[in-house]
Amino acid sequence: MNQELRTFITGYLDEEQGYDVTGNLRRTLHGFNENFSGSVRDGFAELLKSRELSVEEYDGLTGIEFDSEEDLYEYLRKMYDYLFGSLPEQPLPPG
Repeated sequence: MNQELRTFITGYLDEEQGYDVTGNLRRTLHGFNENFSGSVRDGFAELLKSRELSVEEYDGLTGIEFDSEEDLYEYLRKMYDYLFGSLPEQPLPPG
């Protein structure tokens, strides 16, 4: 996982911010410079391929627990589609 994605996850997908689905996250990310947002996009794409992040590591970064890696990567795929694709609403992590 690249540093830009790690920074984005810890800053915007943590326990406090991750449940705020008011629709501002996409706009926030794309408000950063193009190098940062592009690195987040590339980092997400690589992470979804490599699946190198465990549920324990994600919990350590965000304080959000997932029951399984499958659940975590389903959420991350949806988040990628929300941020960079056509998913209209921000997905919620488990509650």
